[in-house]
Amino acid sequence: MLTVVATSLCFTVCDNDDPVKFQDVEVKNTELKAILVKQGYTFNEAGQLVLDDKAQNTTTLDLSETKISDLSGLDVLPNLTEVDLSDNNYGPVFDFSSLPCQITAVDLTGNKIFDFEGLVDTKVENDEVKTTILRSLTKLYLPESAKYNVEDLMPFYTENKANGTQVDMQMQDAGGNLQTYTTLREVPDPYFRTYLKTLFPSLFPERRYMSRPEISLQWK
Repeated sequence: MLTVVATSLCFTVCDNDDPVKFQDVEVKNTELKAILVKQGYTFNEAGQLVLDDKAQNTTTLDLSETKISDLSGLDVLPNLTEVDLSDNNYGPVFDFSSLPCQITAVDLTGNKIFDFEGLVDTKVENDEVKTTILRSLTKLYLPESAKYNVEDLMPFYTENKANGTQVDMQMQDAGGNLQTYTTLREVPDPYFRTYLKTLFPSLFPERRYMSRPEISLQWK
């Protein structure tokens, strides 16, 4: 009798050790679904994404050079926080509200983006600019074209800096190399640079060994 009971308990324990089966989810975004299939994610017979270990453990997704235009549905990967959207021919506008809230790290290098919507909201109150950050990010890699943007990126940068928020914010230079984002901008035309320096001398920081004078654009 004891042998029979022990054997029954053993089978019960083994049954409880079966792998946990996650609920599969539908991917309505056909562009995203095609990319996930190509990257080796599993779909069941009904066309649903199987939330196996690969899907559950995905924190970073490479969408570079895919030209994906619809960014909805990325939240089907429950632990995804970072997306690489480099070299996708995006521009002139990128809207951060198109990304699920769980995405906190974005690579936009290699695109031609000049405007960044859904990042900040700025209002003038009592002759002062008030900035509200609409999208909290821990990492933001930008294309060279972003250097012309002062309406979104500069207030985002200065507001995070004022709040002591650490953001890995970098921008490509003319050679495509990533550099730490700053408010310094080169003024290549020597006559225009001299004119600006005469009018706004405080915007031109004196730096030793500077091969080309730069203007420091501050958001105030």
